[in-house]
Amino acid sequence: MLRPLRYLIPSTGKNITRAQLKRKRQELQIEAMRDWFEDNFESPDELPYDSAEGGYQWIWGGPYDAEEQLQTEFGGIVADEVIEELASDLNDISLEWSGKPEPPDDDYFLDLLESGPDPYINLISSLVEIEDAARIEVFEKDRRILHKLLYANIIAALETFLGDLFIKTLSKSDEYTENFVRKTAHFQNTPIKLSDIFERFKKIDAEVRNFVLAHNWHRLDESSMMYKRAFGVVFPVTPEGLKTAIRDRHDIVHRNGRTSDGAEGSWNLAKILALKKIVAEYSCELNDLIAKLPPKEPLSEEF
Repeated sequence: MLRPLRYLIPSTGKNITRAQLKRKRQELQIEAMRDWFEDNFESPDELPYDSAEGGYQWIWGGPYDAEEQLQTEFGGIVADEVIEELASDLNDISLEWSGKPEPPDDDYFLDLLESGPDPYINLISSLVEIEDAARIEVFEKDRRILHKLLYANIIAALETFLGDLFIKTLSKSDEYTENFVRKTAHFQNTPIKLSDIFERFKKIDAEVRNFVLAHNWHRLDESSMMYKRAFGVVFPVTPEGLKTAIRDRHDIVHRNGRTSDGAEGSWNLAKILALKKIVAEYSCELNDLIAKLPPKEPLSEEF
C-alpha cells in the first residue's frame, strides 16, 4: 500500500502532510488516522462467509490487525498511546479487518458517461447469461452450488444496474449533482473553509463518485432516497419476491446459504427464473422513470 502524501482531517476539510500531522493536537491526529484507516480497511461483514472453509473469505486481503496497520502507517509520527487509543476503538467494532477493493478504472466511468454501455441493456445481458448458466447440465451436488451462486448473482446484477444508472444520470447535469450534495447528510456535515472552496469544488465530482461507489445498492430504501435526492425519482414498490431474494442473498454471501437459525436454503432453476423476471420488470420500471426526466442543462465547463 502506497503511503499517501497527505492525510485528510474531515472536520476541517484540509489535507495535511505527515510533518503537519505530527504537530497536530491529539483529537485531530485521531481524526486523520481514522479517516485513513476507513479509506483502506473495512469490517468483514460484507465478505463471503463459508463455515466449511473456516469463516470469512478474505478476498481483499487480511485479516488485518488495526493497531498493527496504524503503527505501520503512523509509527514515529503519532505517539504510541494515541495510536493505541484509536486501535482500541476500532477493536470494539471488529477485531479483524479486511482490505478494500481497488476503485474501478477511470476508463470504465469514461465509457459509461460518454457513449458507453446502457445500464439496462447490460442488466438484461447479465440476466440472460445467468439463465444460460443455470440451465447447464451438471451433477446434482454441483447444481445446488451453482444455482445458489447464480441466484445471488442476480441481486449483484441489479446492484450494478442501480449504481451505473445513478452515475450515468448524475453526469447529465450539474443540477443533479447539486441536488444530491445539498440533500445528503454526508455532504451537509462536511465543513468547508471559504478559502478552500475553489479547491474543494474541483474535487466534488470525485468525492461524489467515491461516495456512490461505497454504497450498498441492495439496500433499496437507502438507494431510493439517493435517487430521490438527486433526480426526484422514487423507486417502484419493491415486490415481496425481491425482498425475500435480498434476504437470501445475505445468507448466501455471508452464511453459505444458511439462515440465522441454521436452516439450509435451496435455490433451483424455477426460483432463478422467477427472480430474473422480477428484477427485469422492476428495473425496467425504474429505467422508464429515469428516461422520462425532463432535459437538463448540460454540465458546465467552469465554476
